[in-house]
Amino acid sequence: MYKDISHTADLAYEIIFQNGKELLRDVISIIASHTEVLEGQRLKVRVKKLQKPQRKCYNSLRNVDNVNEDFIFDMVNEIITIIDMGYFPTKVEEFCVELEPRNIVCKIKALTYHMLRITKEGNHFRLRMVFDV
Repeated sequence: MYKDISHTADLAYEIIFQNGKELLRDVISIIASHTEVLEGQRLKVRVKKLQKPQRKCYNSLRNVDNVNEDFIFDMVNEIITIIDMGYFPTKVEEFCVELEPRNIVCKIKALTYHMLRITKEGNHFRLRMVFDV
């Protein structure tokens, strides 16, 4: 479960999750909700050069107790980079993301370290993060 949290600039979110699958699903949902698929418009040259669908796995999420802010920062920014290359996330399965070539524009530039914090609270985790847009 994730929610938008008040922030003076950029985009800020809080994700509450119990396992790595929930975390990955919510991260992808947040990024996808700020990505526009340009259907019916002339394809960009870079999209025409893309090959087959991609699959990116994050097996470190299997043990979410060992996940820290540095891992989150690297994972999320890698996903944003892949989307910027023209691959749109179409499915999250286990700890993997299926991505297909699409004509897209991602409005999120990057995850920042500002306010990036993961904490364990009982049987769940809370992640706060701010995106540069």
